[in-house]
Amino acid sequence: MVLSTPRTLGSTSKTTSSRLVAMWLAASVVLSFAGTADAQSATGSARRSRVSQDLAQLIQQGDFKPTSVIVTAPQGRIDALVAKYGLTIEQRLATGAVLRIPAYRLEAVASDGDVDYLASNHVVSGQMAVTNQAIGADQVQAGLVAAGIPGLTGKGIGVAVIDSGVANVPELRGRIAASVDFVDARGQGLDQNGHGTHVAGIIAAAGVGVNSDVRGVAPGAHIVSLKVLDAHGQGVAGNLIAAIDWATSHRDQYAIQVMNISIGERLPRARFANK
Repeated sequence: MVLSTPRTLGSTSKTTSSRLVAMWLAASVVLSFAGTADAQSATGSARRSRVSQDLAQLIQQGDFKPTSVIVTAPQGRIDALVAKYGLTIEQRLATGAVLRIPAYRLEAVASDGDVDYLASNHVVSGQMAVTNQAIGADQVQAGLVAAGIPGLTGKGIGVAVIDSGVANVPELRGRIAASVDFVDARGQGLDQNGHGTHVAGIIAAAGVGVNSDVRGVAPGAHIVSLKVLDAHGQGVAGNLIAAIDWATSHRDQYAIQVMNISIGERLPRARFANK
């Protein structure tokens, strides 16, 4: 910074000039401190905006137990964070990883500049309530004969059902193209809850016989079952993300054009704290 004596009107005495210089310097110092404070405030605000609301509350209350979190970052950065803070990788994701943070270290990890987003690996559960009549699927299947428009059944379309698994019931037999278990690495994707089979039936049940009234929205579609919910109908967000990644990377192999995720949370946690 180059300092110059400010011009004065009237008196040109050294006393007046010195006072003006002193006032100019004082104002410059005040402005510098204000700028630094604003920058620090902005930095703090940006850090808090990367933390989900429930984790922000946990930091404020005290993380007395280990915390399972989802971190969005490249794998190299994930490995660096693990080594730096002594974290455990519970699951790697295409966009980051599920990490276990030891007690009392959550705030340090959340404050790290290499962490883009930090959210809890919260519990999710099944939700679904629709019918063919409510959405007009029965009319689509029937088509418009008078106008020469054939009915549509979804034949050739793969639907990834991300849920509790899908049982090989008669109404779906021969149309479950794949079954992947994200709950148990050694599991077979069996539906121990029933919700996933219920959802798959609404989507693609074809009925046992020609007179059967058990018919889904797209009775000609095939199902790709991706199990993320356990026998209690609950799972974690990390497995949900992993299933979405799997469906995306295998969409051509199984002709997946639709993903059904009838899953939600009991309490809203998706918002990121910004205060």
